[in-house]
Amino acid sequence: MTTSNTDAVYDDFLVDLRPLGREVGNQKPFTKKVKISEPIGLDMIAIPAEESVTIDGTVEAVAEGVFVNGTINAPTKGQCVHCLSDLAGTINTSLTELFLYPDTETAAEVEEGDDDVYVLDDPFQLELKQAVIDAVGLALPFAPSCTSVEGHDCPETDVPAPDGISGEENDLIDPRWADLEKFKNLATLDDAAQDAEKE
Repeated sequence: MTTSNTDAVYDDFLVDLRPLGREVGNQKPFTKKVKISEPIGLDMIAIPAEESVTIDGTVEAVAEGVFVNGTINAPTKGQCVHCLSDLAGTINTSLTELFLYPDTETAAEVEEGDDDVYVLDDPFQLELKQAVIDAVGLALPFAPSCTSVEGHDCPETDVPAPDGISGEENDLIDPRWADLEKFKNLATLDDAAQDAEKE
């Protein structure tokens, strides 16, 4: 099934392979625009739920399956690991995968739970969802920052270095550890109460 760029279908990552056939060398272009119900990506940065993922590419019949070559485009949202600012960006990454026909010798040798090899559940339909999830996860920055995502320095000039140490020049607390200060205060009060009991 092919959709236009203006129509997005919820979680429909299926590509119809019937027009392609199984003759080696056959190629068909496709475009999918999929509105996702759950985020795709990493903890600190991902394609948010309710956004659309656009996949443009071609499917090609090869000896033991279908070869997919295309690109994935989508907006991303995340948080800077240095200053905790909200980040908005885009992902544009390649999707290059081989999907094996279920009735081939190679597919029969694939062990259950092997996530590195894709086998078609249906020889007439190609499910791209897991391949898209894997490609996006590899392409997104593991530690997103204002520089890597939006192309500028962090806006907060008084944020300490990202090693969690406030530094010698000031007493600023790294915002990532600020919530731990309340436990330090509780420990101080507890020590004072114990000293008072001893006296």
